[in-house]
Amino acid sequence: ADGALGPVKIGGDLRGVANLDGKNNAEIRGGDGMASLFIGGSIIGEGSFNAGILVSGAVGPITIKGNILGGSRASGFIEITGESINAPPASVKSLTLGGSIIGGTGEASISGTVLVDGPLGPVKVGGSNVGGYSLSPLLVPSFSGAIRATTIAKVTIAGSLIAPPSSDGTVGFETGSIVADEIGLVIIGGD
Repeated sequence: ADGALGPVKIGGDLRGVANLDGKNNAEIRGGDGMASLFIGGSIIGEGSFNAGILVSGAVGPITIKGNILGGSRASGFIEITGESINAPPASVKSLTLGGSIIGGTGEASISGTVLVDGPLGPVKVGGSNVGGYSLSPLLVPSFSGAIRATTIAKVTIAGSLIAPPSSDGTVGFETGSIVADEIGLVIIGGD
């Protein structure tokens, strides 16, 4: 939608489909903010360029009962920007996830990721935050299994924060990570 979105509710999964002729399938797009988002299942990226939430402007509370699972490139992700002329600055009131954030494999760029070009309210992850990985030293994951915003009020992860190494032992850029200029209290229940 070019304009603002009201409350968005999906009872099950937002699941991308790999290997379609077209790109950008199973996506929600909004130009001037979104009142709220509820997904009763998971966001599941398959391959590249699918299963994404792309909104410009202010977003209310986001609740996902399952996981955010990345595929390869730009799949299984939430990206909130301030790019629209009419939109208020980017922000997310809160993010509540019942399961885990898990980056993808291969190139794994913007995969299993939450990116907010502004402040992010309290974040609760019921599982773990796990970065993406690659079996090839030529494909380094970036922004995979990551949470990034300008500020984050508070982060609670019931499980672990994990950045798996690539096959050559290196770790990608912002994989299995929480990044912000300012972060409030961080609680990680596992490793």
